[in-house]
Amino acid sequence: MRTPPPSSPGCAAPGARAVRCGTAAFSCCRTAFETAHASCQRSPPLRDRTRAAAHANDRSIGEPSAMSYIIAGRLNELPPHVQTDLGAYRYDVFVRRLGWTIAGRAHDGHAEWDEFDGPSTIHVVALDDAREVCGYARLLPTTGPYLLRDVFPHLLGSSPAPQSPAVWEMSRFAASRRRRRATEREPLGMDFFPSVLTVAASLGATRVVGVMTLSIERLYRRSGIALHRLGSAMPSAGGSLSACSVELPCLAFAPLGRKQCASCLSMH
Repeated sequence: MRTPPPSSPGCAAPGARAVRCGTAAFSCCRTAFETAHASCQRSPPLRDRTRAAAHANDRSIGEPSAMSYIIAGRLNELPPHVQTDLGAYRYDVFVRRLGWTIAGRAHDGHAEWDEFDGPSTIHVVALDDAREVCGYARLLPTTGPYLLRDVFPHLLGSSPAPQSPAVWEMSRFAASRRRRRATEREPLGMDFFPSVLTVAASLGATRVVGVMTLSIERLYRRSGIALHRLGSAMPSAGGSLSACSVELPCLAFAPLGRKQCASCLSMH
């Protein structure tokens, strides 16, 4: 049985930050990025960096967003009910819906975790008004183990794997539709992607890398994300994969606006 949702995002553990997004979740991502980028130059503690990343502007620029809160932090810093719901959300998206076979330390039909969910991993979680998970991304520093280097190095071709505190990997990116009624869901759109980039910038990132299918790569490009291929696409069991990077100046994600996407976006 699920832990009942809290009445306030303030229940987050001290290291995690939850911020009310209002009607335009991270709509002012330029301001958020500049605030976060300035703060990361001084490398303050994680609790302060995630506070800068979780800056939101409440001015509406279109239809209301499905996201109401963003929480960012290490797994043990997230509220217990979010940890539980996040494992179930990842299992639902990546194992049940996408059919991935994942060798991990927890894959029991209820949760999905793997060896990259370590102490340096930052989890970025979007919650709706009912405090249910409706979006997720995992950020890994390239100074430690990460998917592109350790699982998909062939996607880099002859290029060396990035290894820098200024380069982070985004994986397990997923954005679902929010349930409005038992049989209806509301589109989340691409609002969550710049939110994740903003958190990455607050951690000191100037570039984010990731592995994705070609269909997701095309979707990102159509949404205005300035992707750079790191090597040639390669076939895999679930479709051809590519390794891409995105620079984190505001121009990289400011054009996103409020464009709609499929009911479930995913990145490895």
